[in-house]
Amino acid sequence: MSSKLVRQLEMFTFIMMSFVVVICFACQKSEDEQCGDPFALNYAEGSAGISSCEYPTEERQPTFITDLDDAVEETSGLAMIDNNLITHNDRGGKNELYVIDFNGGVTHTITINLAANIDWEDLAQSDSSIFIGDFGNNDGSRQLYTIYEVDKRDFDFSVPTSTVQVKNQIRYSYPEQGQIEAGSRHNFDCEAMVYFENALYVFTKHRLDNNTVLYRIPNEAGTHQAQMIDSFHAGVRVTGADISADGRTVYLIGYQKASNCVIWELTAFEGDNFLSGEKKKYDLGPFSIFGQMEAVLVEPNQSSLLITSEEVDGIPPRLYRFDLD
Repeated sequence: MSSKLVRQLEMFTFIMMSFVVVICFACQKSEDEQCGDPFALNYAEGSAGISSCEYPTEERQPTFITDLDDAVEETSGLAMIDNNLITHNDRGGKNELYVIDFNGGVTHTITINLAANIDWEDLAQSDSSIFIGDFGNNDGSRQLYTIYEVDKRDFDFSVPTSTVQVKNQIRYSYPEQGQIEAGSRHNFDCEAMVYFENALYVFTKHRLDNNTVLYRIPNEAGTHQAQMIDSFHAGVRVTGADISADGRTVYLIGYQKASNCVIWELTAFEGDNFLSGEKKKYDLGPFSIFGQMEAVLVEPNQSSLLITSEEVDGIPPRLYRFDLD
């Protein structure tokens, strides 16, 4: 066989092998892009993908209750103590919690002593404490975050203004964050938190891929590294969270400015991996109509949710109710 023919055969073999590699890579990529969540409608066995997952979706609008006072135009978290509905403002706000009524007024102002509002984004609560999440990171400039714990027994709702002391400061960082350039294009913002079985859990707000990552943080004073548990393609920027009193259902709220506001209902999960179970999406309607929804709270009856939205594009801050039944 001539050397020329040998070279031609070698070239042909190389081309064919390259072609097979490309085809296999494409097949693998296609497989990876399929849904790996067994609770999804389009689950594909053997796939690890999450971005293509499809879940049951119901279109249902929340009920408008009232516009809120301008004093809470940046409302960003919700909690309830003895039927007192509590909120706060986010970045640029004061170190204060506000009790709001169902006419939209602010009835009480509670100063949180020894706490700075760098960017308060959500509230969570246990039987004995309120937790204030100072973990907003719009511009990517933060690497250390704080959760303030306040004892519920210190709240005095008999007077319109009062001051309470911080019980504990829980600081944490994300081991995966590393050094990021300042700017809004990053995945280490956070606006959602729940308390569950003596630990705190946050859901990150992504600005690149509309995923959210669930992290666990010890309910202990000091500085900790948050532990990553799981991730989920929410399809929106997650801005708030709450958990039912029985600990069996987690609700996430979020939005896309160019699209709709949504609620995710997470159930049948294993342990504290709230993203491991069944997921259902409620499509609430256009952002341009309902505004920038920032906070969600399960009402004591567990059959409805309260939602607040902050002032945006001429839409005033608002209070909504969403019926689950």
